[in-house]
Amino acid sequence: MSRDVFELVCTMNRNSVEMQLVVQCAPLLAGLKISNLLIISEENEKAFQCLIEECDLSVYFLTRFNKKAVYLLFRYEEMENLLADDSVRSFFRREGYRDLSIYAILRNFKKRYEQHTVAGGEFPHEMGLILGYPIEDVEGFIENGGNNCLYTGYWKVYNKPEEKKLIFKSYEKATERIIRMMSRGVPVREIIGARKKRLCAI
Repeated sequence: MSRDVFELVCTMNRNSVEMQLVVQCAPLLAGLKISNLLIISEENEKAFQCLIEECDLSVYFLTRFNKKAVYLLFRYEEMENLLADDSVRSFFRREGYRDLSIYAILRNFKKRYEQHTVAGGEFPHEMGLILGYPIEDVEGFIENGGNNCLYTGYWKVYNKPEEKKLIFKSYEKATERIIRMMSRGVPVREIIGARKKRLCAI
């Protein structure tokens, strides 16, 4: 993050749900990413639900822990297309998924994610695919136990690092652009795009 944008952030309410949404999910809001996790305090949940009403993002609740709520925000059609990819479907089958419909995958992932965060269960590596990480990097992470990566940015990179650096740079630029828009008084609802969303309330 550039110094001038960092200084802008320091003048804003960093605990507001709007700011948390931007800081955690700017690449998604900018249309560069399929999905993002959003972790907010439980006291901000009502404000969050009001904020995303009628936007074009699907929202799926994952879990609560330590007075925090975790949501998956995603673009439904893009997620559906991702989960239809043969290599992605093969990965989910290897991870024990049987029903590969988007609803079944999210339900099973929710269970595994809750077991990991709340009960200390095994980390669900399929989360990388759900978050839109390239399959070669997800598989590289598993094969190397999280070690020996070629670069670390929004995820650990095991293949084509120069290409991934450009992706990470575009994410950073999107975050800075949206923060500047907010600092000029542009409402986050307008940034998101107040279009009717497909609600995924599973």
